[in-house]
Amino acid sequence: MGRDAVLTVTEGSGHGVVPRALRGRPVTTGRRGGWPSSFLILLVLAALCLAGCLGGKAGDEHWRNSAGDEPRLNVVVTVLPQEEVARAVGGERVLITVVVPPGVEPHTYEPSAAQIVQMSRADLYLRLGPGLLPFEDALVNRLKTLNPGMKVVDTSRGFSPITVPGQGHDAAQGVDPHIWLSLAHLRLMAGNMADAFIAADPAHEGTYAAARDAYIARVGDSERRIRGMLLGMEGKPFLVFHPAWGYFAREYGLVQVAVGEDGREPSARGLSSLIARAREEGIRVVFAEPQYDTRGSEVVAREIGGTVVLIDPLAPDTLANLERVASAISKSYGVWWGRGEIVIPAIEVKDVSFGQNGNLILDRVSLSVMEGDMYALIGPNGGGKTTLLKIILGLIPARTGTVTIFGRSPRQGREMVGYVPQFRTFDFRYPLTVREMVLSGRLSHIRGVLRRYRGEDHAATREVLQRLDLTGISDRTLSHLSGGEQQRAILARALVGNPRVLILDEPTVYIDTPTAFEFFDILEDLKRSMTILLVSHDIGVISRHVTKVACLNHTLHTHNTPEITEDMIAATYHCPVDLIAHGLPHRVFGDHEGREDQ
Repeated sequence: MGRDAVLTVTEGSGHGVVPRALRGRPVTTGRRGGWPSSFLILLVLAALCLAGCLGGKAGDEHWRNSAGDEPRLNVVVTVLPQEEVARAVGGERVLITVVVPPGVEPHTYEPSAAQIVQMSRADLYLRLGPGLLPFEDALVNRLKTLNPGMKVVDTSRGFSPITVPGQGHDAAQGVDPHIWLSLAHLRLMAGNMADAFIAADPAHEGTYAAARDAYIARVGDSERRIRGMLLGMEGKPFLVFHPAWGYFAREYGLVQVAVGEDGREPSARGLSSLIARAREEGIRVVFAEPQYDTRGSEVVAREIGGTVVLIDPLAPDTLANLERVASAISKSYGVWWGRGEIVIPAIEVKDVSFGQNGNLILDRVSLSVMEGDMYALIGPNGGGKTTLLKIILGLIPARTGTVTIFGRSPRQGREMVGYVPQFRTFDFRYPLTVREMVLSGRLSHIRGVLRRYRGEDHAATREVLQRLDLTGISDRTLSHLSGGEQQRAILARALVGNPRVLILDEPTVYIDTPTAFEFFDILEDLKRSMTILLVSHDIGVISRHVTKVACLNHTLHTHNTPEITEDMIAATYHCPVDLIAHGLPHRVFGDHEGREDQ
């Protein structure tokens, strides 16, 4: 990549006022035919002055903590995995800006000029380290020119980097930059960050030291789990498209074998050699990354009779991500030793706990929903069903534990999920037509500031309206629909994004029984093409359609069968069953009645 640095700014991020003339403008510098560097510096200095004039007292308020009583440290980090460490160590005392945005490849990233204005106000730049990413080196030099008082901290201090052949973007400086994929380095990073925070804010030394020690303890817990997953696998190879996992492989005695050449598709000769090696060693899995085109990986997988599994080196939940990767590698060895096909769950919940106002709502909940399942979640009001769905959707964070959607974090997997919330959350008095309601489900697929609907969005809307028999009423407002029609419109909005997973929270609670049966007939048809997880109290209805049932009342009990027995209900609801007909409980009563679900 070139040596030019470019930076972007996110409006509303709380990092001061940026002149509108600079917002979102891509400005290049140096030798690529962009503006001269001297002119850029004058422009940035002028923007800094203007930002100071426009910011005033209101801008200063962004630097105070939630209580508004003390200023916070303004901190810049280079990549998302650093943010997790900085937030764990700094807590509410730091305000963090990440240079490389989510989903962007850092090797080729060029920040914009407007971001320079934003970042030049920082107290600390927690860089990865000298010589790891060329753009970071250039950025540090420019920021120090603009703000000589900024403290630049090398978070890799004390760590031994891996040297790589001197070619390509990974090896521009002769070292592997992916140091955050090492648990040993995460410990050092936490210590280096704590030292920097203490030096800049000595009055809170005890707070930073305690947070550092707590994070290092979490690293130790992850390391023990990962070593258990990879026990006995020393010397075993794993196939990756982009060679980002060298530090991880070094720590656990694995051998990283790269499909891609420096982030590009391999040559024909290289591909042939790689396929031959994979066949010789019995490799059946190719690990690819969402930042790169997966076609090369898919070619290799087809030739070796294997599969492609996505692993993301830039996932923001670093510790949980490394555990996911270890689990994926462990499962890949299960294929090699003939223990069956690798299957990544559509939804995987591991040891999730959540509490609120001193009440424990979810207690170490674990759940695996496999692709093609129609999984029902039942339980009393207040038992945590809606809370669990919100955690799976990434709407609220779990206190402990991890959630993945096809191996990705809830934020990364959001576009793969359609969601039908509880009926009562909608205000049907709003003057919205059925067509407009369904079309709004395409917003998450639209990029850009203006977010205008495209032809493909309208086409997808027409298709789902026809599929759910809503075309004839598509121009009617929601308030003029029956309950069943309103619920089909909500379902259509969830389906218009073509999700792989459909999550529904009490979808039939406000419609009559015949309409509920019709609604579940629709779900029966949908489950042929997607995974479905639903919360419902309509036990008599869901038992005809679901493939598995889980009972949740703060803790979870799974049943790999659609059968719902009287004992299951009594054990979950902790109260008598009012009526049993045809072997199925129809309603329960007792202390749980009338409580709002959580």
